[in-house]
Amino acid sequence: MRRLLALRPGQSLAYIVGTATVGMFTAFGMFVVVWCPPLLVVVGLWIGRFERRRVLALTSDTSVEPHAEARSGWLGWVWLRLREAVTWREVAYTLCLVAVLFPIDAVIMSAFIVCGVLVLAPLLFFTMPDGEFSMHLGAWTADTAWESFVVALAAILVIVAGGHGLRFVAAGQAAFARWLLLPTSRESRRLLAHRALDGVRDLAAACKVPVEVELTLPGRPSWEVESVVQGVVSEALTNVVRHAAATRVQITGGIDGDLLWLTITDDGRGGADPAAGTRLRALADRLAGLDGTLEVSSPPGGPTVVRVGVPAHAERR
Repeated sequence: MRRLLALRPGQSLAYIVGTATVGMFTAFGMFVVVWCPPLLVVVGLWIGRFERRRVLALTSDTSVEPHAEARSGWLGWVWLRLREAVTWREVAYTLCLVAVLFPIDAVIMSAFIVCGVLVLAPLLFFTMPDGEFSMHLGAWTADTAWESFVVALAAILVIVAGGHGLRFVAAGQAAFARWLLLPTSRESRRLLAHRALDGVRDLAAACKVPVEVELTLPGRPSWEVESVVQGVVSEALTNVVRHAAATRVQITGGIDGDLLWLTITDDGRGGADPAAGTRLRALADRLAGLDGTLEVSSPPGGPTVVRVGVPAHAERR
């Protein structure tokens, strides 16, 4: 919030104008949504993505994409989106944008436009024929030269004061957008972990020893399982590079029933002592918390085989 309050008046005004513009077009789109309510979800997804980028650009922040990747066709995509909490937060933001934020920002923009016109009062006085200049401001009428300068000065003061006050309005609206549209810390951890098995191939590609990867995963394990499995692969490959003097590593894995299994085999010299690796013991403890097991077989002369077995959809107790 502190970074949002540090915005310059120009940035604040630009953000509010942007919000009002997006709100206006969204309001027009709502006429279509009235005739086909399910389109509200589609509009919410689009508005959420656009506004998320805009609010992140406001403070040059980055964030993980809050929506998980769908891999089973458009029906799977629809079903996944409907089950994600962030989708409904985006829909809620879209409704608030049309019903609350857009009217507020429209009033603010109108006030600044009116003040901009009032600043031109002296110019209007001297360019209009004598006796034709007259500005009615409530119960007061400005129709002389000095009164036109008073109007212009008052308008300038309002613009300057309002420009600084816009920081609070823009900061409040941006904070509201961040609260609804950015992933929570738990969602971020889950999304990053769900991409963990995708990172196994990245780890293999980055390894100094040639690695073959054969993973058959018809579905996605729980995010905690994916996270710990990637940790095991990372630690195993690190040990291979440092100690095994291996020329080849093979990673195979799959899901049988509800059991995810993974085997990491290297053709190194063997003789590894799993009890000596604190990182590996920590990973074994994490697997035990998920009702899983970690076994290491490393006879002298090799090969070294690391086996993981864990319920695919286990969650930490």
